[in-house]
Amino acid sequence: MKKQSGNNLVKKLLIIRGEHIGDYVLSLPALRTIRENFPKARIDIVIGPWNKGLAKATPYINRIIIFDNPLVKRNLTYPKILKSLIFDFNKFRRFFRKINKEDYDLLISFSNRKYNKLFLKFVKAKKKISGTEFDFGEIKEKKRIKRLCEKINLKFRRKAKLSYSKKDRNLVDKFLKSRNLKEKNFFVLHPLSPLKEKDWPLEKWKEVLNKLNMKTLVIGTEREGKKIEKEICNGSGNIINATGKFNLVQTIYLISISKRFLGIDSGPMHLAELTDVPVFALFGPTNEKIWGPCGKKDKVIKKGNINDISVEEVLKEIK
Repeated sequence: MKKQSGNNLVKKLLIIRGEHIGDYVLSLPALRTIRENFPKARIDIVIGPWNKGLAKATPYINRIIIFDNPLVKRNLTYPKILKSLIFDFNKFRRFFRKINKEDYDLLISFSNRKYNKLFLKFVKAKKKISGTEFDFGEIKEKKRIKRLCEKINLKFRRKAKLSYSKKDRNLVDKFLKSRNLKEKNFFVLHPLSPLKEKDWPLEKWKEVLNKLNMKTLVIGTEREGKKIEKEICNGSGNIINATGKFNLVQTIYLISISKRFLGIDSGPMHLAELTDVPVFALFGPTNEKIWGPCGKKDKVIKKGNINDISVEEVLKEIK
């Protein structure tokens, strides 16, 4: 598609990015790329409800469409995809009817998961571009999305930004002030994920933090708060429980003014990649060659079983 002619013909553009927090975050530079290559188009985006806050703070889109797509689960086989389409038939039918009323000029779906091939058949658009059309091999997800943009002749922008509201900044700043914390004088730790095989033992994190002797805010969901308080924060003046205190946008701002992010393969690790703060991440069975951070100052320790990573290894890499 030619920048001066083809791009100007696109009046309504639909982006589908219905996967998880990390997937959305890694797509932000591509969203900026699309906006700058289609400056006059109305850009709509389909996302899961968990990314609503991030999408509202994204300055490159015009309209947000929420759809909790059961097909975005990882590693679904074709039989399971077909079963889901049949079982949730009415849910999908309502969604496709809503989308297809718009008569989009262009649809871009970044996903390279197998469900995308079948899912996109039911969406009407004059032109469709899908991540399943391109096989770039085993590369970082961020690089895969970049190459997809370049394959369709879009000039890629590496950096993207979110719009922090004054309310978001004030809430985080007030919390830090109440704990006598200053900018770039504390770490942020995210230690738990929905998948146990990704988690490093909390007692090991506590040992690491106590030996580092650095003020650290531990983030996570509100329901994880009691466990975090009991197993990491209890008895330590340097470790502060900040679970359930911030939404996703506020969390990015918090990380951006910290000294370093510590964590595991999770959504907040990818949030940290939107900032210039060094990321230190522990990986278990997940493929760090695809999902690991790739900044020059970022570090990853990877073992097939994350429990095999020792406290000494972590301390050596952090120091």
